[in-house]
Amino acid sequence: QNVTDNVVDLMARNIRELGEATQRCLRLAACIGNVFDTSTLATVASQSAQEVAGALHDAVVRGFILPLAETYRSVDSSGAATQARARFRFAHDRVQQAAYGLISETERGRVHHRIGRLLLESATNAELEKHPFAIVNHLNMGTAEVLGTAKIELAELNLVAGRQAKAAALYDAAHTYLKTGIGLLGDSAWEAHYDIALPLHVESAQAASLCNDRAGLQGSFDIVRAKGRTVLDKIPVYEAKVAAETRWGDFRSATATGLEAMSLLGVRYPKKPNALHRHYYVLRARFALRGRAPEDLLDHRPMTDPLHLAQARVVRAMIVVFFWTGSPYRTL
Repeated sequence: QNVTDNVVDLMARNIRELGEATQRCLRLAACIGNVFDTSTLATVASQSAQEVAGALHDAVVRGFILPLAETYRSVDSSGAATQARARFRFAHDRVQQAAYGLISETERGRVHHRIGRLLLESATNAELEKHPFAIVNHLNMGTAEVLGTAKIELAELNLVAGRQAKAAALYDAAHTYLKTGIGLLGDSAWEAHYDIALPLHVESAQAASLCNDRAGLQGSFDIVRAKGRTVLDKIPVYEAKVAAETRWGDFRSATATGLEAMSLLGVRYPKKPNALHRHYYVLRARFALRGRAPEDLLDHRPMTDPLHLAQARVVRAMIVVFFWTGSPYRTL
């Protein structure tokens, strides 16, 4: 670690020997990322591409940044021979780290926010749905610049990023995005922005379950259980909690959570199931299947009722618990 710090300090001292215009461009470029182009940097710096290219001349000569050959011909101190969208990369991640360290915390937030807004404005809806991470990362690093309704917009972007990260099995990143989104919501979000508050908390509960964050899972579960407007709005957090408690081996809690969910869905289980209950449910099943052969079920139309589908999902999760614990509920 000491060697790394020394290298970064040396790079920072060398960067300070450059002109102020070059230093400023390197600081801003470090916020953009390891690879950047003059067009984006010019917008962030509020300068023309030619001015930026000219300022980068000394950085190229000193080897701090390297031009990507396909978009770069030659640079002179005026930048006149540089293409408008020439691309560069930092020669080493320590160089980028050193340049980034030269910008104040306050200015970093403003720069990241500006970069995020620039990327957001230029992205199509399809691009945003598919690759939201770079945009959201920049905007999240500049949350101090986000005010009013823009906070709700950013919360929604964090929801998109959280879902994408979870789908890619990046559970820690997903959890971070979703918690950030929740933090951006105001006290009245459940009344004014229910369609964003609900999925953020549901997805957060699911991500917390996958990250083994017990406190985070319980917190999101409690909020959705209290604030959810319908039974079907609440059931996903019950499913996440049952799955986590089963994985943790806390079968008693998983049983209690699952039975509570089934009660909300209109299915009442006996508190102490016995042989009489088992015979009752067997007779009910046989009555429902009267006149049908088992193979007839293969041609039965798929179940579409959301309530019944939710019941089936919870029962499927509970069967695992009942099997492993030898619970008398397994025979019902």
